[in-house]
Amino acid sequence: MHTRWIRWTLMLSVVIGIGITLWPRPCYACSCIPQRPVQEALQDAAAVFSGRVVAVNVDGMAGGFKVTVAVSTVWKGPQYQQLTLSTNGGSASCGYEFTVGREYLIFAHDDGVEQFATSSCSNTKMLTAAAEDLAALGPGAAPTIALPATGASSTPSTPLMAAFSAVIVGAVAFVGVRRLRRPRPATHG
Repeated sequence: MHTRWIRWTLMLSVVIGIGITLWPRPCYACSCIPQRPVQEALQDAAAVFSGRVVAVNVDGMAGGFKVTVAVSTVWKGPQYQQLTLSTNGGSASCGYEFTVGREYLIFAHDDGVEQFATSSCSNTKMLTAAAEDLAALGPGAAPTIALPATGASSTPSTPLMAAFSAVIVGAVAFVGVRRLRRPRPATHG
């Protein structure tokens, strides 16, 4: 009787587990409202600039990309000749896909973690497709500051975090081994 109850419980657990695993789940993809008029997008953005992408690096901390841009014209935001911004890891998560060597008009926001970020939902686009936006924005200004006073990102780099983690793990292991090797006082009883 006891083994029969265990068998039924086990079978029920397997059936429920398979059901949960195979149950259809909703898929979420990037969904944007239509692009806003340029002047409205300019007002809401933290920075608007154009420039050539010089590097696209995987950002292991956030699962996205760090994009470094040699800035040619600034309409809003800091006047740096080079900026680094972040974007999500693909079009399904509203990330903007940048290509090294191409020029873009970038509408960036301050995401509170990194300095600037952009997405496919912003008015960001390749410069060759931005003639109307450029006309609406006006002449802009050439950047004047060679490098940001502080890093463009407040997040530590992945190699730095890995090295720090390795030091902490090593220290904990060292202390643990020393405690295990320490002779224990004899107990009399």
